[in-house]
Amino acid sequence: MNCNCSRTRNLLSLLSGLMLYACFYPLNLGLVLGWVALVPLLIAVLNSETRRQAILTSLFAGLAFYVPVLQWMRVAHPAMYATWLGLALYCTFYLIVVMLLTRSLVRKGLPLWFVLPMIWTLGEYIRSHFPTGFSFLESIGFRTHVGFGWYHLGYSQRDNFLFSQLAKYTGIYGLTWVLVLVNCVLALWIQRYLSASSKMVYSNRRSLILATVGALLVVIGVHFSAINDGINDAVSLKSTLSHELKVKLIQTNIPQDIKNARGDEMLHQFLSLGDAAARERPDLIIWPETTCPDEWLDAETPSKRASLPVEFSKRQAMLREYLTNRFHSNILVGLNGLVYESKEVEWKYNSALFLNEDGTRDQRYDKMHLVPFGEYVPLRQTFPWMKMFTPYDHDYSCKPGETWTRFDLKKEDRDFHFGVMICYEDSDASMAREAVSRSIDAGEPLDFLVNISNDGWFNGTSEHEEHLSICRFRAIETRRPVVRAVNMGISAVIDEFGVVKKLPGDNYSSSKKVQAIVSDTLKLYDTATDKTIYVRFGDWVPGICFLCLFGCLIWSRVRAKAV
Repeated sequence: MNCNCSRTRNLLSLLSGLMLYACFYPLNLGLVLGWVALVPLLIAVLNSETRRQAILTSLFAGLAFYVPVLQWMRVAHPAMYATWLGLALYCTFYLIVVMLLTRSLVRKGLPLWFVLPMIWTLGEYIRSHFPTGFSFLESIGFRTHVGFGWYHLGYSQRDNFLFSQLAKYTGIYGLTWVLVLVNCVLALWIQRYLSASSKMVYSNRRSLILATVGALLVVIGVHFSAINDGINDAVSLKSTLSHELKVKLIQTNIPQDIKNARGDEMLHQFLSLGDAAARERPDLIIWPETTCPDEWLDAETPSKRASLPVEFSKRQAMLREYLTNRFHSNILVGLNGLVYESKEVEWKYNSALFLNEDGTRDQRYDKMHLVPFGEYVPLRQTFPWMKMFTPYDHDYSCKPGETWTRFDLKKEDRDFHFGVMICYEDSDASMAREAVSRSIDAGEPLDFLVNISNDGWFNGTSEHEEHLSICRFRAIETRRPVVRAVNMGISAVIDEFGVVKKLPGDNYSSSKKVQAIVSDTLKLYDTATDKTIYVRFGDWVPGICFLCLFGCLIWSRVRAKAV
């Protein structure tokens, strides 16, 4: 095979893009393809004679991957076609930069198996938080939760139980690093036997054998460690006192146009499913994101609450009384919070409201990681025309929340604590990690996590399965059960090992676009005071990748001057 031929390179890059697409839903072949999907692209890029050829090759692969895998976005609204294609190009840009930087460093003498895993992993991390979502910005008050954390290569291993447990130590980025390492080793071996004129540096037999042995040791070590770790965790849990919490997860099936109109169907599903869930008097009933058609009116501080307009206070009291008297249970409701600041200013939030069973206590969490164009318009004051990319015919702009809320649920035998992730906040691994870490530091650790979401935008597409798959890793990373209540699906109960225990239907497909109540009794253990390595140290894998890349760039510059 002549890899210097442009047609061959284009075919190889297209093959890689389609294999990456197949790693995720709807095909879900990542259990195997995740280990080999990058191989054709690597051979094509590293045999590109010019930078322009490398850019075009990476562009073909990126578009072949991101355009089809993100196609569920277009279903939300005709205006989202532009957002879909724009996001596909944005993600492809990261792929191009990663491959160009890798090609440059490899040609300067660094081995592919060392360079690409760190650059690819760092690229995924940056895409998840760029430009202002990085945790180190918190200390200077400049952090705003943004970024797109979907379709990391590590997520392709959601059904690889043993390997996925690595996330407890490294987060999702550790899985990505190992997968890319294996892809690199395979690409080097294939290239060695395809062409005697390989331009890949450090592709001699000895270095390849060392890299292969190293990759095998890493993969085998991860799997054996997961087995040992799983046994130890299981023994620890069995020897620890457990407490039971009965939960009911409501899955509504409300198309987004009906939700936007807040019509009778929305109210009917909210009440009828709530009534059915409340009959058995569970410890907690959970509704999806923004399924309550009313708003929760509040003030920023207790002092301002006293100065609320009379109509605000009356509406809050009426909603509290109605929900309490109707359901007679602890409830967590997704709705819009309308927060009063002054006579002229009211802020709208995407909120989760908790009311205890007698209505004497309320807590609210306001979503911090808002969806661009879905919940706010970036730079709308500077560029008002950008509103054309939103799926609304009215102004629906939310303000991001500023703090986590530790929800407290009191039972006779024990107090339980939980945190909430709204919508795709569960795709930002740092948010769940920080919530768990801070609760442990405060002496009242979270027992479980809740994800409420409105996936009605995407009307039965592969987005539903992919969203659930991402959420499973938050359970592994924090060793906390996660329960999901989702409009249109897929609601689920996920144990602390990332295993889906309960669904509305028999499988993922039958759990979409249905009304359902998912019932389960959570077994919660006193080991919640323990921090996993990932919870304790955060995204240390991208941190090491950054330091290594920084060192490589300095080395290459010094070497160039010496030559």
